[in-house]
Amino acid sequence: VPPRPLYIALLAGFHALAGQEYEDIIVLQTLLLACFPVVLYFVGRELHSRPAGLVIALLAILREVTAIIATPFTDKASTSQMFFADLPAALAISLWALLAVRWLKSSRRSPLLTLLVGGSMGLAMLVRTQSVFMLPFVLLFALFGLSGGVSWRARLFLWLRQVGWVALGLFLAIAPWLWRNWQV
Repeated sequence: VPPRPLYIALLAGFHALAGQEYEDIIVLQTLLLACFPVVLYFVGRELHSRPAGLVIALLAILREVTAIIATPFTDKASTSQMFFADLPAALAISLWALLAVRWLKSSRRSPLLTLLVGGSMGLAMLVRTQSVFMLPFVLLFALFGLSGGVSWRARLFLWLRQVGWVALGLFLAIAPWLWRNWQV
């Protein structure tokens, strides 16, 4: 059972597009990972402001530059030039964080956005399983972020309904992989 099925499928897609040449596949991976600072910009903008988003994006770019420079001196650096799941996992988690922040900030938490939060967490789990450990904290923030003015029972019911939508999205994202593993 492969431990990172979505990343392996992504690499297989890159091989299908670019063939077996390492340089061509790395170019495709780098083009995808170039979205990471962009997503971090949007997370920073959602959390604070445009300048905060720019700073976060710039720090992500500088992290990559520093990691590339440090590569000859260490075997611990992970860059977009390598076949490691670290940066694709960071991209998946940042996309999930963007959706989660928008979901938590919205006054009317639509079921579709709630479902997307769960589904994006499921996809992040298919890149790096440990991603799921962030979900309980966001769900706890969602409980405390519910608007007052209604009884605690009504807020709890609303929160449980949202947790159900998140769980459904998560299940829909990982169900094919679970089914495949069960069949194997």
